[in-house]
Amino acid sequence: MIRIKTLDRMILKGFILPFIATFFIALFILTMQFLWVWVDDLVGKGVGVLIILELLFYLLLSFFPIAFPIAVLLSSVMLMGGYAERYELSSMTSSGLSLLRIMKPLIMLSVFIACLSFGFSNYLWPVANLKYKSRLLDIKNQKPTLSIQKGVFNRDFAGYVIKVDDKESDGKTIKGVMIYDNQRQLDKINLITAKTGEMFSEPNDNLFVMRLYNGHQYQEITPQGGNNSKYPFVRMNFKEYTKVFDMSQFDFNRTDENLYKSHQTMMSLRQLKTSVDSIDKRMNNSLALINSSVFNSINSKYSNVDRNFENNQSQNLDRQYFPKRDVESMAKLKKEKLGIEKDEVIPTSTNELISSGQRNMNNVGAQELFIQNSFDPKKPLFNQINNKYRLATTNLAISLSNSTLSTIELQNNIYAAELDSRIRHIFEMNMKFAYSIICIVFLFIGAPMGAIVRKGGFGYPLLVAIIFYMIFQVLYTMMKKSADSQVVEAWLAPWIPVITMSIIGFFVTRRAMSDGSMNLEILIKAIGKIFEKISEGYYQITEFLLKYLKFNK
Repeated sequence: MIRIKTLDRMILKGFILPFIATFFIALFILTMQFLWVWVDDLVGKGVGVLIILELLFYLLLSFFPIAFPIAVLLSSVMLMGGYAERYELSSMTSSGLSLLRIMKPLIMLSVFIACLSFGFSNYLWPVANLKYKSRLLDIKNQKPTLSIQKGVFNRDFAGYVIKVDDKESDGKTIKGVMIYDNQRQLDKINLITAKTGEMFSEPNDNLFVMRLYNGHQYQEITPQGGNNSKYPFVRMNFKEYTKVFDMSQFDFNRTDENLYKSHQTMMSLRQLKTSVDSIDKRMNNSLALINSSVFNSINSKYSNVDRNFENNQSQNLDRQYFPKRDVESMAKLKKEKLGIEKDEVIPTSTNELISSGQRNMNNVGAQELFIQNSFDPKKPLFNQINNKYRLATTNLAISLSNSTLSTIELQNNIYAAELDSRIRHIFEMNMKFAYSIICIVFLFIGAPMGAIVRKGGFGYPLLVAIIFYMIFQVLYTMMKKSADSQVVEAWLAPWIPVITMSIIGFFVTRRAMSDGSMNLEILIKAIGKIFEKISEGYYQITEFLLKYLKFNK
């Protein structure tokens, strides 16, 4: 059994209570931020309380990995700031204890919290993300509850527009009813009007019934014959008319969660690795198709040409991969290989001309195709072809080049999409570790900062925690966008904020261990200047890299 010293027990007890409080405060703030963004899509949909509670439950679980670092940072500043303000920290250091020794139980606890955060990120967070995002999508797609108000055109039922001039206090009797039916033909009139009526629902059959009295129906009918210049018009009077609407379109439908399991934010570490391997295979297949389309398309079209000519041709053609920026120059390269002069006019290759050229070239062998009996690699290829086959050969070569270029462009688009997906997967893999390690890093920022500012409670500690967490979050967002734009490597991007905060934690801890004090206003200004320099440097580097990439294209 591990025995905990009295001092360590006191420090842990003083840390755990603020940690729990700040953890739930962080969850509450993050949840309110979410509700503020999505409140318009949640209100007025008639969704049950249980569905809303289910959404909020999974939402809270998805915020756990984000709330852990905030709670560690804020509670450590509060604890050490309170000790320093009450001179308890001075008593500990005067008795020979260093700041790191005082932080020892907190370091061990932060390691445990980091492991717990990784467990949540790897196992619970993907499931919670899948559940809450699918529930959110269900609520967003849910139609609003039926609400027929007087004097308002209601379009809740698909294909119908309903207007009621007046509605009695019983919520059932209605007056001045108009129902416009446009579900079949928008240019044909189909209108129902009534002086009075009543509306009610049949819960067992999931139906909405409107029983109308003393009204008319106006309907324009499409003629049966071929003459469309005249349209029959029907007017019908009725004493009682019943219109029934299906209410199933207002039912809450759950989304198939299997459709979204392939998203990177809904995968565990093992699933991400498997997905990255699959993406790598698809990328290699795209590259293989590009290479085969460049090197083998022409040879496959000329399978009837003598093997000696094929081997000779394959030995003299440069074997090289054409990336996306070289696709446009491929036609020029093929002209040079064929020996076509720059100013030589080549007839436009229409589909008929190309097909005729292919028919003419189908049964031509190497002996008939070339002027000489053997192919001379030192002379231009185009000049060695017989005159009667030059036009057909040229048009066929252009056709094959266009086909090859189309294949390359298609595979390059597929390759680019797979590359973007691979970047997001790798970023997500490293993010799970980065969000865990930052819990330990924030302890080495929060505890020394509490000892420096010497203030406890929710005043200065909250301000300090917000400043450092904002720095981390802004850096994280910048690196995520940099990884998406391929400016920074995807595996490195999540670690740059952690490394930056680790450097800050090292200097802050060193400052606190030397019993240094710091004016909070000076600290805020210094951090602001550092952050401005980082932002300016980031945008300058980004602009330079974008210009460099654009120039190389």
